[in-house]
Amino acid sequence: MEKLTINLPDGRAVAGLLLERRVSAEERKLRKYRYQIRHSDDDWDEPATLEKGVVVNFFGNVLTDEPVRELESGEEGYLEIEDFCTQPMGINQGAFITLRRPRNV
Repeated sequence: MEKLTINLPDGRAVAGLLLERRVSAEERKLRKYRYQIRHSDDDWDEPATLEKGVVVNFFGNVLTDEPVRELESGEEGYLEIEDFCTQPMGINQGAFITLRRPRNV
């Protein structure tokens, strides 16, 4: 379990916990909201999207006390992961994930 900052498309930052595995019922109670990360089809080590639930290509869980509004409102089915880092890059910087709205294909 690792502390994580989630940078949302609307400019907000939400604090959370990252678990690169399925969560137990007890761990699920640690935070109010749970989101799941899907990895890309081509690389199981490359996170691709944040969603409310993932069955195929599961990468991990993100637990937060604040909602990701775009997912909770149903406005978006998923958010694309633009940047993902679990290695601290500085004294005060820990893991982070930066999200963007899906690109129109």
